[in-house]
Parts: sequence; structure tokens; C-alpha cells
Amino acid sequence: MPYLGGIETKGKQMTRKEIEAEYTIEDGVIQNLGKFENEPAYVVYFWNAYLDGCADDDDGDVLTFDIGDDDIKEFPELAGYKQVFLWETDSGFVGHDLSR
Repeated sequence: MPYLGGIETKGKQMTRKEIEAEYTIEDGVIQNLGKFENEPAYVVYFWNAYLDGCADDDDGDVLTFDIGDDDIKEFPELAGYKQVFLWETDSGFVGHDLSR
């Protein structure tokens, strides 16, 4: 089974290549209108992991994901960071932050 941050996922996790095929990305940022606009590709990756039940923590407002070696291999720009935080706004957009 696929892994995300050391957690075994139930399904196949989207790869960067698949995300880049599905979205228009310029300067590392999704340009398509919608839930992920103006966010980096890894936001889609972690959001899909959440939908697959793989958030490391969900406090009801913010989803927390520990960044693992497989995540960094797929998204090298995450090197040096320990966690990704995601949240959904009242208007349905997804936001993110990173911690070192």
C-alpha cells in the first residue's frame, strides 16, 4: 500500500505528475479557479490524503500532516519542514501553512 508521512494509506496517493496534469501550475502555484487556486501542488496531495483518512491530526478546524521522506521525495520544496497544516474556508477554498 502507498505511504504518506509514514502512514499507510488506503488508496493510491496522487503523484506530483498527476496533479500537474490535472491543474495548470505556474511558478509552483495552481492557477485553476476553485478549491485549490493560488495554492502549491502539495496542498492537493495532502488534501487527498485527508479524504483517504490519513491526516495525522484533525482538530475540527485544522488538519495536520507530518512530512515524511516519501513526501519530500515527491515534493522537494518541503525539505526542511516538519508539518503541513490545511484548513477549508467558509467559502470552500483550502488554505495551508508549514512549520519547521
